[in-house]
Amino acid sequence: QISESNGIVLFEAESVSGNIPRTIAGTNYSWTNNTGVGGYSGSGSMVALPNDGTTVTNSWTNTSPELRYSVNFTNTGTYYVWLRGYAETSENVSVYVGLNGNSTGGSQIDLPKLGVWTWANTATGSATSVSINVTNTGTNTFQIWMRDAGFRFDRILLTRNANFSAEPNSDFWRNQNIYQIVTDRFFDGDSANNNASGNYSASAGSSPHGGDFKGIEQKLDYIKALGATAIWISPVVKNGNGDYHGYAATDFYAVEPRFGTMNDLQRLVSEAHKRGILVVNDVVVNHGSTWVDSADAGWGNTFRYPPSGYTLKYNSGGKTYASPFDNASLTSAFGNTGLANIFHNHCGGILNYGDSTQVELGELSALDD
Repeated sequence: QISESNGIVLFEAESVSGNIPRTIAGTNYSWTNNTGVGGYSGSGSMVALPNDGTTVTNSWTNTSPELRYSVNFTNTGTYYVWLRGYAETSENVSVYVGLNGNSTGGSQIDLPKLGVWTWANTATGSATSVSINVTNTGTNTFQIWMRDAGFRFDRILLTRNANFSAEPNSDFWRNQNIYQIVTDRFFDGDSANNNASGNYSASAGSSPHGGDFKGIEQKLDYIKALGATAIWISPVVKNGNGDYHGYAATDFYAVEPRFGTMNDLQRLVSEAHKRGILVVNDVVVNHGSTWVDSADAGWGNTFRYPPSGYTLKYNSGGKTYASPFDNASLTSAFGNTGLANIFHNHCGGILNYGDSTQVELGELSALDD
């Protein structure tokens, strides 16, 4: 059951307690868990199908396909409804919401943007936030009805705060209590992956110590009890030679095996979100060696389209890439697999840790990012 926490109810679109299809003018319509549009939260998004341009403008509570969510409210009163969705065209931007079968003309929510995931809590042209009225604590049924066929959404947020905004801004981040975690040094939740790189040693300072995604997941309640509203974890991509910290990426499209699997990472994020905890991913793009540098002569031959000696990464069509930083390639290019070869190191003394000027300035002006 979905439950309220600190005046907020946040849940995934697919966490339904009831899914009721309906027939409109001879066509069967239903809500379907779908992964066709990337960027969703959880295991997918819910989309009203078929996407044929149909719009329901009246009697939607008993004529339009419906989703039901069993929600345990600890307070009564007004809850403002936020919904995150994705509209491909202007023909699939609208949906109706309600509580315990009650839904009025003021219950329509329209997505304000096309082609992107976006939060919404009003109808087009209205300044009034859509809300529901909870008259009894305990279990209530929150409902969604299709207005536009093809409407897609992945998250719902109910809040008692009329001034709340689900669209992050500078004030949003200033108000977060961020708990930073060096993943390898935090907690070992799965000992089976400790020696994935072959250099595990809990007593050696420069070796992996066993912390992983499952370890963080197991401590989420502890982190929440500290008052943290977000966690900042180590870079998640695969590192060369088992470097524990995460800042020596050799494969930007694979998860570091010592930390777990992609499913482990997705579960960690999902479990954090269930507790109202944001997850900040540390993305390091300037540790790509001299091979990933538009100023290098090799860039034009290696990273270009069509590629020469390199298979680019594509988002569709089943095409895959070959990691340029595997140990065999590093040895061939530099003579060894040392960490320095993975870092962006063409800037003179940037690797001289004893040079205070280099440490302070880092010659960042020369980096592409």
